[in-house]
Amino acid sequence: MFFDSCCCDKQPSETGEPPDLNDEFNHQDQSDHETPPGTGERGGILHLFDQVAESIGDKVTHVVLNVDHVAESIGDKVTQAVQNVSGGVLDSLHLDEKFKTMADSVLDQIAPKAGELSIDEAQKFIPAFKKLDQATARDFDGEATEACTTKILGYRQKIHDFCEDVSEDVADCLTGHTSDPTTGIFRCLYRVVSWIMRACKEGVQAAVELLKKVIPDCVEPCCFSCLGLEGKVVGWVTATFNKVVDILEVVIQEALRSVGVPDWICDKVDFNGNASADHAQDEDEPAKARKAREVAAEAAPSQVSFEAVCS
Repeated sequence: MFFDSCCCDKQPSETGEPPDLNDEFNHQDQSDHETPPGTGERGGILHLFDQVAESIGDKVTHVVLNVDHVAESIGDKVTQAVQNVSGGVLDSLHLDEKFKTMADSVLDQIAPKAGELSIDEAQKFIPAFKKLDQATARDFDGEATEACTTKILGYRQKIHDFCEDVSEDVADCLTGHTSDPTTGIFRCLYRVVSWIMRACKEGVQAAVELLKKVIPDCVEPCCFSCLGLEGKVVGWVTATFNKVVDILEVVIQEALRSVGVPDWICDKVDFNGNASADHAQDEDEPAKARKAREVAAEAAPSQVSFEAVCS
C-alpha cells in the first residue's frame, strides 16, 4: 500500500514511464491563451485615455468654432461700422449732388464750344471750306453746333447716374485692400469725366458729319477718293477733340470748386491717364441700375413659379 501510494504520487518521469506528450501540448496551449498579468488593467487605462482625449478634442473644436463665430461677428460689425461712417461722411459732403452740378455746368459750357471748335478746325482739313459754306443757303454752322450740343447733352442723365456711385466706390475701398476714401472718390470722378469726354467726342463727330456736307454731292465721291478727304476727316475729329480735352480739365476743376468740393479733393485731381473717352464703354453700368437689374432677376424666378402654380 505504501508502495502503491508512493508510486501514484510520483510523476510519470519519476516512475520511469514516458511522459504524455498530449499533456505537455495541452499545458503549453493553455499558457499561450492566458492573459499576461496586468494586460487587462493596461487596456482599460488606454481606453480611458482615448475617451478623455476624444472629449478634450470635442471641447477644443467647440471652442475654436465659437472663436471663429465671434471673430466673424466682430468683423461684420466692424465692416458695418465703417460703411456707416463712410456713408455719414459722404452724406455730409453731398458729393453725389456736387458731382451732378459740376457735370451739368461742364456739359452746358462745353457742348456749344465743341461745335464752334469743329467749325474753326474745318478750314484746315477741307480746302475752300469757307467759300463752300458761304456759297450754300443752308446754315451748316448752326446745324453742326446744334447737333453737337444735342449729342453731348443727351448723356446728361447717364452721367448723373454715375455721379451717384460715389458712395458705393468709397465703401468698396474702405472694406477692401485700401482704407483711403479718396481712392473711391477719384474712381467715381474719373468715371464721370470719362463719360463727359465720350459725350464730347461723339458731339464733335456729329458736328463734323454735318459740316462736311458743304461739299456738293456731285463732287463728294471724287473729293474723298482723289483728295484723301476721308483720312482728313478723321484728323479733323481728332484735332478738334484734343482741343476740347485741353479745355475740359480746367473747366472741370473750376466747376468742382464752384460747387464747394473741398480743395483736398480738387488739388489731387489728375486726368492724365486716369480719364479717357475710351474708358467709357457701352457695357458700363451705374450701381443703381445694376442693383435694380439684380433685384429684378432675383424676383423673376419666384414670379414664374407663382404663375405656374396659379395656372
